[in-house]
Amino acid sequence: LIAQALQQHKSLKRLNISGNKLGDSPTSALADLLKYNKQMELLNLGDNQLTDAAARILAHALTLNASLHYFSLSKNKLTFQGSLKIMEALAYNNSLRTLDLTYNEVGEAIKILARVLPT
Repeated sequence: LIAQALQQHKSLKRLNISGNKLGDSPTSALADLLKYNKQMELLNLGDNQLTDAAARILAHALTLNASLHYFSLSKNKLTFQGSLKIMEALAYNNSLRTLDLTYNEVGEAIKILARVLPT
């Protein structure tokens, strides 16, 4: 409900809803926020029990977003597959400067990311 209300707030620049244990249910609404809010610069979704299913939905939204600078998915339930989807989206997103995937089970995905990112 809150995520749907936030979609109407087009000038929102920062949203920190970390630590709320939301699960995957609000992911589509949050993805719409990323797609349609042209001002969003910071989104912290850490510690919300998000899974790879949520990562796939958010990754698609990242490909359409041109304003986000900081995105945190730390302390969720992402695995290699979910983190790989997020990383694939980075090929289409030129605005993101910080991606926080700490405290997830991403395994080798971080090594892949380190190889493809510019130094």
